[in-house]
Amino acid sequence: MNSTGWKKVDEGGVIYSIEYKADVAISRSTIIKLSEDRYLVYSPGAAILESALEIISKDSDLILLAPAKAHILGTVSWNNEFQKSAVVASETVIPRILNMTEIAEVKELSYLEEKLPRNVRIHALPACRLGEVWVSVDTDDKIYWIVCDSITNSNVNASIVAKWFWEKIYRVGPGLEVTRGFRYFGISKKDVYREWAIGKFSNGRDNVLIPCHGDIYNESNFTQRIIDLIGKRF
Repeated sequence: MNSTGWKKVDEGGVIYSIEYKADVAISRSTIIKLSEDRYLVYSPGAAILESALEIISKDSDLILLAPAKAHILGTVSWNNEFQKSAVVASETVIPRILNMTEIAEVKELSYLEEKLPRNVRIHALPACRLGEVWVSVDTDDKIYWIVCDSITNSNVNASIVAKWFWEKIYRVGPGLEVTRGFRYFGISKKDVYREWAIGKFSNGRDNVLIPCHGDIYNESNFTQRIIDLIGKRF
């Protein structure tokens, strides 16, 4: 799958997102405009670095968020390309980046929190072995949730046998799902995470999902569906 170009997600043009091929999987990167020339890049992918210049300039102030342990390598090329960039991650992910890449400094989440406008928030998942972090963007009518590996919305495009394998064994889709890998290995205290996650989506607003793996979910039934799914899996 080749990059199909960045797409504007919200009506205000604050959020842009793109899908691309990453090893054997399809992944997604998302850019959030924080101010006139400052941007947050959620799970930056090396494959779509050049195309990002459609949205941002080389002298832009970038904050590169590695949102989980498996989403760190793209930060290297972005950090090298943009001189005014900083890599940020949770305390669980920071040692992995320092050990596996040549990046010399990774800032804590507090660095990012200080630079966020009031309508953008970061959310570190409790009891998460993968160190996952979500970002929420509150617009006039909806809250957009950018998530990493904790929630997927995928439909596997493969042979019947491979499709059965991914969906029945790994539980990658179809549609909104929590993979078996995340359920059994990602969370150490399921009751704590269940209460926390359901509380995030029980906000009385329309919620939209922007997952790293799968399609954006912007239907009116999303809130109830995700609350039911989290309650069922955890």
